[in-house]
Amino acid sequence: MGAHHITDIAQEHQIEKIIMHESYNSPTGLAHDIALLKLKTAVTLGEGVGTVCLPDINHPLLDGKTCYITGWGTLSSGGSQPPYLMEASVPIVSQAKCESAYGSSNIHDSMICAGLDAGGVDACQGDSGGPMVCEFNGKWFIEGATSWGHGCALPNKYGVYAKVRYLKSWVENKMASN
Repeated sequence: MGAHHITDIAQEHQIEKIIMHESYNSPTGLAHDIALLKLKTAVTLGEGVGTVCLPDINHPLLDGKTCYITGWGTLSSGGSQPPYLMEASVPIVSQAKCESAYGSSNIHDSMICAGLDAGGVDACQGDSGGPMVCEFNGKWFIEGATSWGHGCALPNKYGVYAKVRYLKSWVENKMASN
């Protein structure tokens, strides 16, 4: 945790419990694609390790809002993995445009899309589970968790993320009871 280079270990923590969403993959594939990891020991906040807020419904997540994704995933579909943590900015895409790209039966309310119509910027293999964060009034909020897509950075094939604001009550309930 907190590493910038893939081989660095800034903090290492054991996982006590993995809490998966009970409706994962239902009613459609990759719906409710979220899990929480309970660590055995607390992390130390500092360089490279911080917190992010859960979504706030008082900040509407509008189409076109620029958010940021990070990860050590491959730089292209089937490509090489970078040695350093990568970051990219992606705009939120409307639900209608997302459904048009993938078919309405494949996009659930627990999903949100982000990316460029022209392609060229996206999460890729190895980024799954990583954050999509958006800034509102100087504070950062986790709005997505990298889930799936067709290829990487293809035109009109956006990245699909677990929609944390839709899943927020589940996250809060599981954190309170674990």
